[in-house]
Amino acid sequence: MSQETKVCPRCSNVIRADAKQCRFCSAQFVVTVHGLCPNGDGLMKATENGRCPLCNAPLDGCEVESQLVSAPTLPRSPGRPADALPTEPPSDPSLLARQKPANHAVPVPGAAPSPLLNGKASDSAAEAQAIAQLEAALNPPQPVDLHLGGYSQGLLQADERPVYRARRHPAGLIMVVVNLACGAATLLGYRFLDALPASWLPQILNILPYSPGAMVGQVYRPWLYVFFVVAFLFMLAALSELVGLLFSELVVTDKRILGRYGGLLLQKVDIALPEIVTIMATHAISPFKLGRLMVAQTNQQVHLFVGLSDPLEFRRQVESQFAPGPRPALEKASFASTLVTILLALTFLASSAGLIYLATSGAYHQFLPPTPVTFDAVGQYPVGRRVVIEGVLRMPAQTSCREACFVLLSDPADPDRTLAIFVSVPAAGEPGPNQMPGLADDFTPTDFRVICDDGTPVGDGASLRLTGAVCRTTSGSPCVDQIELIELRP
Repeated sequence: MSQETKVCPRCSNVIRADAKQCRFCSAQFVVTVHGLCPNGDGLMKATENGRCPLCNAPLDGCEVESQLVSAPTLPRSPGRPADALPTEPPSDPSLLARQKPANHAVPVPGAAPSPLLNGKASDSAAEAQAIAQLEAALNPPQPVDLHLGGYSQGLLQADERPVYRARRHPAGLIMVVVNLACGAATLLGYRFLDALPASWLPQILNILPYSPGAMVGQVYRPWLYVFFVVAFLFMLAALSELVGLLFSELVVTDKRILGRYGGLLLQKVDIALPEIVTIMATHAISPFKLGRLMVAQTNQQVHLFVGLSDPLEFRRQVESQFAPGPRPALEKASFASTLVTILLALTFLASSAGLIYLATSGAYHQFLPPTPVTFDAVGQYPVGRRVVIEGVLRMPAQTSCREACFVLLSDPADPDRTLAIFVSVPAAGEPGPNQMPGLADDFTPTDFRVICDDGTPVGDGASLRLTGAVCRTTSGSPCVDQIELIELRP
C-alpha cells in the first residue's frame, strides 16, 4: 500500500490517505499531517493548506496520520453474507488491525463487551471504541529506552513514564578549551613579568626600591602570585563546564521535568507539569540547535537552562504532555546577535592563541623597549631581549665576517672584561649607518672601522652606546647581535 492511500477499517476499501470521509461507507476520520519545517523549527503539525503554523513555509517530508472517529452501520447487501470476513485472523497483525470489526471480531481481554460482539448493530461511538480497543490490544505501545543516567533513573516513580531526554550541547567543549587557554596564558603572563627588568615598569608602578639590573620577579614576587589565583579560577571554570557536560541531564516525563543541571555544583531539577506557567525556548545558534530554556512556575520561581541541546524540541515534548491549548510565544535570536556571538568567540580564541604563541616563542621581546644593562647583568636576560649597553670598541686579533663581523666591547670600569658583539655587514657596496665593512683574514688596524648612526666612522678605542638583542655564543657566554643603533658616548 502506498503512502498516498489507506484502507478503511470499516469497509476494507482503499481510499486516499488524507480523506476525512470514506466514499464507500461514509466513515469519518480525523486526519493530521506532520512535516519538517525548512526554517529549523523541527517537526510541526501542518495547517489546512499544509504549511508551518509558525513561519507559514511549506513543510517537507509530510506524513499523514488518520484515526477513525465515526463509522455508521453498513446495510447488509444481498450478495454479502454475514460471515463474509474470515473467522481466522491473518498472520500480519497490521492487516488484522485494519479489518472491519463484524460479527466475528476478536474480543479484547479485559475490555467491556462491545455490541459488535453480540452480532447486533450499534451506534457509531460504540463501534469506534471497539475498533480502538482492538488496535490497542494488537499494537501495544512499546517502551522507549532513553538511556537515562543513574541519577534520573533513581528519581522516577513506579507509575512514571519518561518521554524525552536532553543533555548539554557538545559546543560547551569550546568553553572548556577557552578557559584552559586563558589559564595557560595567565601562567605564561606570570613567566613573562617574572623575567622582565624592573626598570621597564612605569615609574608610577615602581613603588619598591630595586638595584640596577633587578627583575620584576625579584622585587614584586608576592604580588605576582595573583596570576596563580586567576589561573586557578580559569581552570576551575573549565572543570565546572566539563562536569556540566558529562553529568547534566533533563528528562521530560508524563508528570514532571526532572534531573540535574549546572556546572561543578549540579542543581537538582524537579518541576511538576501542572505548576508550569510559561516555558520559552531560544536558539542562540540555530544551525547547531544550541540555545537556552526558561521555565516559570506558579510559585514565581524561574529556572534557566543555558547551553541546552535543541531546547525547541524539549519545549514541544513538554507541551505534548498538556491538554491542547494556546502555545507560549516563541523567541528566536536574531541573525545579527548570532553573528556577533560567533565573531566574539572567534576573536577571543584568536587572541588567546596569539598570546600563547608570543609567550612561548619569545617573539614578544621585539615589542619591549630596550633595557639599559651592565656587563654584570647582561647574562641574566633571555635570548632575544633588546638591551642598551655602553663600552669601548676593541679590535679582535682575528674575526669572521659573513653577515656580521665579530668584534669586542670592553667594560669601561674593567678593561679586561669584554663582551662579544656582532656588527652587520652590507651584502654589497659601502656600509651604511650602524654597519661596518667586511674584513679580510689579513686585515690591518686601518681596515677596522664601524659606522655610527650619524654616519661617523670610528675605530679601535671608541667609546660607544649599542642597542641590540641578547644572544649566546657556542660556549654559552652572553653576546649582543642584531645591533640596530650605534652611538658615540659623550
